[in-house]
Amino acid sequence: MKKWYTQILRGVSLALLAALCACQPASAPTPTQPPGKKLASTAAIQPRQTTPATETMVTPFTATPRAYETTVNEATITPPVPPTSLPESWKSFRNAALNVTLRYPGNWRLETGARASGQDGFFELSTRAYRASLFDRLVNLCVQDANNPGLAPLFGSLPFITDWQGWDADRQASTGYGCIVSPSGADGAQALLYARDPRPEARNQLLLLRADAAHFGGILSSLRLI
Repeated sequence: MKKWYTQILRGVSLALLAALCACQPASAPTPTQPPGKKLASTAAIQPRQTTPATETMVTPFTATPRAYETTVNEATITPPVPPTSLPESWKSFRNAALNVTLRYPGNWRLETGARASGQDGFFELSTRAYRASLFDRLVNLCVQDANNPGLAPLFGSLPFITDWQGWDADRQASTGYGCIVSPSGADGAQALLYARDPRPEARNQLLLLRADAAHFGGILSSLRLI
């Protein structure tokens, strides 16, 4: 009896095991790669995602020029334009010793070789020793005169200080340089020019031109260092 029961259980177990094996799908055989050939992939190849390049504007390097402090040894400006056309009645003046020519009103009388005057004004030329240097800043002389309280009756309370460049229109050439002190209003009576003579023999000498404020501009516009 016991032997018979054991055989029945063994047969049932084998039947269940066979049923289980029948339910499992058969596994596909693993393909083999022939020598020298690559196995084709069955997966779809996805395109590579790329990020669009972003253009960056590069600002060119700009060098800031270095600021240099310069020292000018000659005061220079654009050649002056005569303020007005001089009247034909104005006389010509020449002084070879002072190396200068200019014009002055015809009603004035020439008093010396360096001065002329009339009822409405005057001009006067003189020289002053002033040693030339590497930093020849004649404007310092004009500043001193402009700020001298004793000269206030001549130049007024607020005089102007300007550079001067002699210019010969006929030769189109510079004829000296200097500075000017002139009145800024009606309270000044005179104007003054300090000029450096370009001649080598006059290197350490200045030419001074004084004139009444009303005629100074016209006389100055005709001044030539010869």
